[in-house]
Amino acid sequence: MIRKTIDILTSYSAPLKVCEMGNVAVARGAIEANVDGVFSYPGTPSTEISEVFSHVNSFQNRKENEEKYPQQTAIKIYFEYSINEKIALEKAIAYSIGNKSALCVMKNVGMNVACDALMSITYQTIVAPLVIVVCDDPGCHSSSNEQDSRYWGKMASVPIFNPATPEESLEQTKSAFLLSAQLKLPVIVRLTTRVSHTRGVINYGKLSKKNNEASFERIPEHINIPAKTSAAHAKLLNKLRSDFINEHGVKYNQIIHHQNAKIGIITSGVTTVYVKEILERSASKNNYSILNLGLICPFPTNIVLEFLNLPLKKIIVIEELDPIIENDVRIVAQENKIKTAIFGKGFSTLIPTGEFSLDSIEKTLLDFTKDKTLKNKNVSIKNAENILKDLPQRPPTLCAGCPHRATFYALKLAVPRNIPDVILCGDIGCNGLGALPPLKMIDTINHMGMSVSMAQGLSKAFSTSNQSNKTVAMLGDGTFFHSGVTSLLNAIYTKANILVIIFDNRTIGMTGHQDHPGATHLNKYHQIDLLPFIRGMGAQYVESIFPFNLKDSFRKINDALATKGVSVIVAKSPCIFLPEFKDGNIYRKKIVVDHSRCNTCDNHEDKQIACARCYSPLNNLSRAKLKITATNHIPAKEQLCPANICNHGFFNSIIEENYPEAVKMVRDKMLFSRTCGDICQCCFLAPAEIFATDHVNCYRTTKRLFLLKN
Repeated sequence: MIRKTIDILTSYSAPLKVCEMGNVAVARGAIEANVDGVFSYPGTPSTEISEVFSHVNSFQNRKENEEKYPQQTAIKIYFEYSINEKIALEKAIAYSIGNKSALCVMKNVGMNVACDALMSITYQTIVAPLVIVVCDDPGCHSSSNEQDSRYWGKMASVPIFNPATPEESLEQTKSAFLLSAQLKLPVIVRLTTRVSHTRGVINYGKLSKKNNEASFERIPEHINIPAKTSAAHAKLLNKLRSDFINEHGVKYNQIIHHQNAKIGIITSGVTTVYVKEILERSASKNNYSILNLGLICPFPTNIVLEFLNLPLKKIIVIEELDPIIENDVRIVAQENKIKTAIFGKGFSTLIPTGEFSLDSIEKTLLDFTKDKTLKNKNVSIKNAENILKDLPQRPPTLCAGCPHRATFYALKLAVPRNIPDVILCGDIGCNGLGALPPLKMIDTINHMGMSVSMAQGLSKAFSTSNQSNKTVAMLGDGTFFHSGVTSLLNAIYTKANILVIIFDNRTIGMTGHQDHPGATHLNKYHQIDLLPFIRGMGAQYVESIFPFNLKDSFRKINDALATKGVSVIVAKSPCIFLPEFKDGNIYRKKIVVDHSRCNTCDNHEDKQIACARCYSPLNNLSRAKLKITATNHIPAKEQLCPANICNHGFFNSIIEENYPEAVKMVRDKMLFSRTCGDICQCCFLAPAEIFATDHVNCYRTTKRLFLLKN
């Protein structure tokens, strides 16, 4: 990574060709545009952009690198992972107003968090360029929805670039900074997963050596009050009619027209690449004209009208997700009385959900054109469905050794899933994997940070019923600082009766192990200790657990559940992939399971005896719960019953009221059961003497104690 960091910070008089993914291209484009500060919250598919600047920031601030690489460290780029996207954008806006160019990076749903700042700053003004990169996720590969971020252009009245390749990602990012400076408006660069993560050849060019000096001018535009907003709105709309928009539109909105073409295709984003690849392999590619739109907001009416006026028989609009371009094309056609037939969503494979592929676009074009030369001539694998049908499903699971597993297990012992009136509200990230088998310890998952609010609402909904158990909220440490703090504060304020478990694995795990306020290794940040922070809020019960200490974890979870009001448990243990997991290195311990040994009583003399080994999930949980709640522990070798009966199996069967199984252990699986039972010395002792002498191995004694208890 050091070599890549040096390359991305180096200026080249002759272009250097590199093969990089779209996200890295965006980062290089911002650097070539002389970005001063980068603000982000990690989230796939945008994470690699911020990771580049995280490495850049770390590299530039090492003393030894300042001497060894003076060119790469001369102009330092500030970078931070803010605690959420709203704060990231607000700080980026302030950076711009301070005359420093800024980049703000997030995924699609992050824009929902940041939109309050976006919707108001456009009525005011920025000073230095401000570019917002938003990465959409058609198909929901790693997102809670597949919303279309192109809508933000119309809602906030800001320009949007929609690159199709890594090369366009670099160039359009540079243009976005230029257009932002010209209009004094934020500009959005919108990518999708396939553009973000596709690799392509890009050119590293020259870097500016300009170092912007911070400054602040006291002007009326920095103050947003209702008396001025109406005029500000009109001024904003006038900015979108600027000639600067047309200059960039000419560069990125292009018509590829062939004289004899009778069919038109309008595309934008990654679908442009698919369409061009399919047409390129056809002998009849000159029969089609293409309009590729790279700057899509404000809508490029003039070039669209020019394309609609070509002598084409029919036109198809191919875009992922919503028919945003299609609807605007239809408006232009209707206003100008264009008679050419226009096709879009609903035709062939063009549905408004999921992401497109080469195969789906190929089918659409075949259905639309009836041109068989467009079909891929590569031979597909025969019987592919039969080959794949026997492959086992591999859903995502928590990593082996993950501390979250132990936290979920301790909670399962305290709140068995057969108790219907305890609702478990989960959250996104690694924590959300607890909803899947084999754990199945989550009942609800919504958007980031909603677990605590959801628990409050459900608890209040059931407050008038007979349900007395707490509702449980579970979220990660990164999520807690992102959007859980305010929800917890509201819970304490409204006297909610909930248990909040913070799964603190010391990092933002699922997006690549980034720092957050509660876990940082950087001296420029101040780490916040969760326990005193939460106690200061006024929670009734606040404790920390080490998840792998099941006995202590079980006790504290039960105490938290029994406490009236807001209880908070911080399950603190580092992610196993953190470098600092053990002595500065990832520590891997080899564990071997000996299936011939019983870890409960060490009895292996008779393989036929019924024992405490698992018969059902309920039996497993009962045995585990009894182990960690027992106060009197006897070494396994001392637990051997002379009658060769598994006392744990017998005892657990009685606890679970499975009396037939307990009888079978004695009647069917032990010779001379009555005789052995009668002569066992334990049966002549009183209960107090039995516990005093640790004689708890006899089935008759267990039976007597059970009868005395009941």
